[in-house]
Amino acid sequence: MSRRTVAGSLLLALALGCDAGPDGSAGEAGQDGALGSTGMEGLSGDDGYAVLSEFTEVEEARFGCEEGYRVTRIGVDDGAEGGVAGDATLQDGEVDVTLTECLTRN
Repeated sequence: MSRRTVAGSLLLALALGCDAGPDGSAGEAGQDGALGSTGMEGLSGDDGYAVLSEFTEVEEARFGCEEGYRVTRIGVDDGAEGGVAGDATLQDGEVDVTLTECLTRN
């Protein structure tokens, strides 16, 4: 039979509603393809802001600290909540963490 005859017979069988039978089981996965070439370099990001810290020592009994305490404030100089970005001054709105620790004098 020629290719046309086989193809025509198949189309006729499908048109008449002949069942082709159940699908077979899936075969094994093929091998991974070759590694592609390196992509283009991305755009440079914006410059970041400095992280600042400041501390204040208070020589009075408070917070359970008999010999005084130290308050450390840490934050990003990004101008958050009304601060001025990049001015090298940690303003209240830029503070992200406040730590209080007792002083001990020897």
